[in-house]
Amino acid sequence: MQENGTTRNPQSPLAPRVRFPGEDGGRSLAEMAQRDLDAALQLLADRAQYITGASGAAIALRRSGMSDMLCRASTGSNAPELGALLSTEFGLSGESVRTRKALRCDDAERDARVNHDVCRQLGIASVVVMPVVNDDEVLGVFELFSGQAHAFGDRDLSAVQRLSEMVETAVRLARATTTLPDQLQAMQIS
Repeated sequence: MQENGTTRNPQSPLAPRVRFPGEDGGRSLAEMAQRDLDAALQLLADRAQYITGASGAAIALRRSGMSDMLCRASTGSNAPELGALLSTEFGLSGESVRTRKALRCDDAERDARVNHDVCRQLGIASVVVMPVVNDDEVLGVFELFSGQAHAFGDRDLSAVQRLSEMVETAVRLARATTTLPDQLQAMQIS
């Protein structure tokens, strides 16, 4: 191989080793799927903000065996930070998880379902929360935020519904990929 005018032997210890998914029991593929999931979620949050004119958007997914959700994608001035934990028991997000319904808060100052202090602190006047559902399981929530009251309409709910279906698909595929190492190992044992 030619590299910067020198010949390089691909068998040399300096040659980069390309690993194919599955060579390491599927671990690299599972790690790639997880990284790609976060990138996909971030892209969907960015698109939701752009399409709806929201000042912020976030996607939080339930943590395995926990009663909370972890913010995995965030964009905008008033969205929760990446890594923030959201309750599945309280507030608008929690109610959306419990009822499995899209919820809209048109005026955070007057809506008893939201945490007024947090909304004031983040400059949130309107919120949309869409549950991300796969079969009977709520995987998390897709949220839109605005500093203006009555900022979201039916068109915005429809857009975030479609985008949340894409989130569900991405999570389902990432989960399938993360179980691949166990499946490959089981096939090798058989």
